[in-house]
Amino acid sequence: MKKVIFTLLGLAIVAAGVMVYMLQHHEAKSYAKEIKPQVITHLQKEFHDVSSVTFTEEKLLSKKRVQISGYVNNNKALGFSVTTSYPAGDIESELVVDQALFDQLK
Repeated sequence: MKKVIFTLLGLAIVAAGVMVYMLQHHEAKSYAKEIKPQVITHLQKEFHDVSSVTFTEEKLLSKKRVQISGYVNNNKALGFSVTTSYPAGDIESELVVDQALFDQLK
């Protein structure tokens, strides 16, 4: 009987942990979708000749940090990565661009 109780308790703890992770992951994805227009605006302001921005990945780094990666002008060599915290983030201090993007567009 004790084994059954401990097994059920363990399963409940694991299920609760998975639910918390999934909620955080969904929140991060929603935030990434919300911040993408700001990333595009920032890239177009910071670098001249940015005609298109393609996003390739959204990654949850920690409980409140999201990394968004992609490239500009349909050229995968011109990559960038934005790491931001949510709900309030600072794009400018967290923007990392590949050297090729910096050289070509700056």
